[in-house]
Amino acid sequence: MAIAFEKIERLLTNKPDDAIIGGIMLEYFVLRSKMENPEGQSWYFKSGAERNREKLESLKNEYEVIRKLFHEHPLDYFIQTLAEADRKKKFESDPLFKKFPLFFKYLFHSKNEYEICLLKEIIELKSKVSQIESIDHYYDSPEEYLKIISW
Repeated sequence: MAIAFEKIERLLTNKPDDAIIGGIMLEYFVLRSKMENPEGQSWYFKSGAERNREKLESLKNEYEVIRKLFHEHPLDYFIQTLAEADRKKKFESDPLFKKFPLFFKYLFHSKNEYEICLLKEIIELKSKVSQIESIDHYYDSPEEYLKIISW
């Protein structure tokens, strides 16, 4: 039974915008689907074929980095790293931190928030499955994708 990616996209829109792994996967699926069916795409999309291929490869590489991290470390490592990230977050209320230029405060905050969100997703995923497959596997088997990504 085939599942339309539009249905998956609607399912995921109920998840907050901070879904990193699912967001990477969904963006990859939608872009790959469009590239495999160029007849229905706009002239503008078709004219950016090379850029789209580069974006597809970039998404795949980003996913593979997370997948490698997922497989290299046990659950305890991610829990400990999350605790460290939470401690870093507390530094934002430190009077010394308030003296930093706004640009640096923003960089620190956004990097830390991204790390916390990613760690929480990995912990949740590790509690569901012992390993994750390649992104192409989930593209070819949307049912498997729904099993791991159902928040």
